[in-house]
Amino acid sequence: MANMMESGKTSSRSSSLSNQTKPNEHVDDREHWLIRAKLQAPRQQIALIDRPRLMSSLEFALNRRLCLVTAPAGFGKTTLLAQWRQRLIANGAKVAWLTLDEGDAEARHFLAYVIFSLSEAGVDVGRLPLHAEQGLLELPLPSAIAQILEAVASADTSVALMLDDYHRLNSSDIDFILQRMLDTAPSNFTIVINSRASPSLMVPQLLAAGQGIEIGAEALRFSREETRAALDHNITENDLELLFERTEGWAIAIQLARLVGTTTNDANTTTDSLRGHSGHLATYLTDQIIAKLSPDIQDFLMRTSLCERFNAPLANALCQRQDSWEILRQLQALHALLVPLDDQQDWFRYHHLFADYLHDMLRRKRPELINTIHSTASQWFADNGYVSEAVRHARLAGDYNRCADLIQAAGGWELILFGGIGYLNTLLRNIPDRELSRFPRLLVAKAYLAVKHGQLVEARTLLESARQHADTPNALNDSRQGLGRDFLNVSILIDVYEDRWVSTESLQEIDLILQKISESDGVTRAILYCLETINNLAVGQFGQAQTANSSAFRAMRQGNTVLGLNYCYLHAGVTAFYQGKFRLAEANFWEAQRLAEDNFGADSGLKALSELLLNSLMFWSGSWQDDNAEKFRNAFDYAELYDGWFEVFAIGVDVEFASNRLYGNHRKSTAAIIRAETIAEKRGIRRLSRVADAHRLQQLADSGQDRAIAIELANTLNAACPLGVWRSQPEVWRPYQIIAPALASWYGRDDRQRALKILDDLVDCCRTFKASFYLLQALILRAQILDQMNERAKALASIIEAVSLAAEDRIMTPFRMHDGIQPLLYAAQKKLREDNADMVTLRFLSSCLEVLQFGNNKPKSDASTLFSPREYEVLLELMQGHSNKEIARTLDLTEHTVKFHLKNIFTKLHVDRRADAVSTARKLQLFP
Repeated sequence: MANMMESGKTSSRSSSLSNQTKPNEHVDDREHWLIRAKLQAPRQQIALIDRPRLMSSLEFALNRRLCLVTAPAGFGKTTLLAQWRQRLIANGAKVAWLTLDEGDAEARHFLAYVIFSLSEAGVDVGRLPLHAEQGLLELPLPSAIAQILEAVASADTSVALMLDDYHRLNSSDIDFILQRMLDTAPSNFTIVINSRASPSLMVPQLLAAGQGIEIGAEALRFSREETRAALDHNITENDLELLFERTEGWAIAIQLARLVGTTTNDANTTTDSLRGHSGHLATYLTDQIIAKLSPDIQDFLMRTSLCERFNAPLANALCQRQDSWEILRQLQALHALLVPLDDQQDWFRYHHLFADYLHDMLRRKRPELINTIHSTASQWFADNGYVSEAVRHARLAGDYNRCADLIQAAGGWELILFGGIGYLNTLLRNIPDRELSRFPRLLVAKAYLAVKHGQLVEARTLLESARQHADTPNALNDSRQGLGRDFLNVSILIDVYEDRWVSTESLQEIDLILQKISESDGVTRAILYCLETINNLAVGQFGQAQTANSSAFRAMRQGNTVLGLNYCYLHAGVTAFYQGKFRLAEANFWEAQRLAEDNFGADSGLKALSELLLNSLMFWSGSWQDDNAEKFRNAFDYAELYDGWFEVFAIGVDVEFASNRLYGNHRKSTAAIIRAETIAEKRGIRRLSRVADAHRLQQLADSGQDRAIAIELANTLNAACPLGVWRSQPEVWRPYQIIAPALASWYGRDDRQRALKILDDLVDCCRTFKASFYLLQALILRAQILDQMNERAKALASIIEAVSLAAEDRIMTPFRMHDGIQPLLYAAQKKLREDNADMVTLRFLSSCLEVLQFGNNKPKSDASTLFSPREYEVLLELMQGHSNKEIARTLDLTEHTVKFHLKNIFTKLHVDRRADAVSTARKLQLFP
């Protein structure tokens, strides 16, 4: 153990125990699962000796990436690092401390503790502690690591993170996280690991690169002079030589030898006994110490040794007494074997080797007490709000029934709704898989954990296992009882992710279930209303979707779940998006994003969902910039891995495909289709599979390649969605918005009449469902087909209606998706001007034409870039054979202005006659 004391005197702080009659409880220690004592280095009740040679070695570790201190138990690792920590703090460094145990082996749980420890050390980690309290529910682990390292890099001094007892984790997940942190650590950051064995990290590479140092057992051994200083009594050279030889500089053995001498008041007793002893030195010396204690105190030591930490009230419960503070005061003579865990000295733990000795002593003398002690500890921790430790002791007592009861009482699967994904994971780790099947409610909770990690197959398997292990079928059917309620909620959520509730019959079923749910059960009602919202969207009933979502908002607020509110805003935004109400959709997506960022972090999963939908909206409105594209891709990557359902995936795939199609990136368009197919297969979303097929057919129609494959695909889609199918199967309305245009594009190459029939049916579908966003897209494509069939009047009517639908919310990109649309739009502009249309529509149309001229559909000749937008309009009118007077009337110009623009056009085309201007423009292919 320790870097030993100089004398037998206790520190001044220790005397405070004698004046305390009750523990000083701290409310902060009871934040669900957080044990703040783990964030503080153990307080020593002994004066520490100087070890300049080790301190000198440690100084070389600062600002290297890794400092590794490895040795068996009892070599003083923790005390050495605690001593170095004080020196670093005195020199202005920020030093975070984290004492680890088996319960910290879950990745999010571990990172949450790292965040708290850095914050406790004074590192400005921004809002990360808020998200850590919620178990990093919506924060992807790579983002959490990146934000932690960014915060450290921003510190104005060196930062060290000291991880005590790392060997207790035995977790490859934590090894991976730590290696990632080491790989990308800023220059002012050092990770310090205290472990009994070398961890599974790239230690040799770091050492070879000069980025780390390692201090092992040999370096930690006390020298002869350090042994003399540690013993702190008059000792002959011969006795010192014997002690040094027998202890071999082992810190805990030297400490125990000193304690034996203190309890006998005779240094010679220790050395005399060592001469003849040949067994395990630490055990022998501990025997000598324990033998001098009263049976009462021995019993106290054995009972309390089963706890990772204990205080006087807990000791009273374990030992069935009321004077534990007095016992603790007497035990201060054991110095480093009893370690205070906080400044107030409310909480203590035993040195690990001493605790092991006491465990063995209890097993030998009173084995029948072990389970009883653990059960009592579990009860005390539960009564005082420390659920994690309560569950742990129930496990150690072998009482898995109690473990299950405690987890369920803490919230079970609903912990995730309130930010406790890591917390729930940690609690569930206390119950072995072989036992878990006895607790269907915990299987349900674990199923929802799998959902949040995107593991839908595993989630469904766990849910089915819960069904099989339910005591009776009625237990699942009764939604008023615990298991039935949990099963209903989680099965609904899994069904949503797998796109199972997509029919009008399902809406009737939801209504029946809602009638059975108590008004006081806000969470269940909220989930059902969200399901109703999604199902209404699936069958194109937007008004009913809005009504259901309003009810979901109220229920989510009643249930007090911000997580649920986020989803309500997303559903509201999607509902408005489908109706072409882009400004309303944008407001909802922005609010979802703000709520997610405020409550779950800038890199949360919920923020990723809102980012995907918001940037999709911006793409279709034509306001996408380069950074929007990157945000969209990152958000879609997250949704694919974790959290997403049909609406999210379909909107995302449409944008990913359309954006790459718009810019002619065939390879990335193919990648978008493959992504859709992968998601559809992995999650079993049949509607998304149809969307992927439709995009593939659209790609083939654009390229004109692989005709045989295209014909087969078109036949498949025709069979799946024949004309008018949406009337009897309204759940196909959304895939049909992609299928019908793809079929029309394909047939439009050879059979425009058939293409027109498909588009007429699509327009009817959109009008019926009031899906204005998709209606304007259908009208644009229909106008183009009609124009190709020389039906200019019908084409104009169709394109003008599309423009009118798009104008108010400025939905511009659908017009950019069609090559050769400019002449038709110019004709529409002329017609609208003649009809004295409103200026909002005319201005929007002018903006579209400007974007089409100088945006992605630029004329193929560089000469066209010389024209101003107005010159371009004049040239187009000229090419249609219109006179100056007709051009002036169409464009609301004077004839003099038309002549001025014509003069500029002639100059730029190097001609001097109208006919030559038209001929040259055609040769240069200035218009698609």
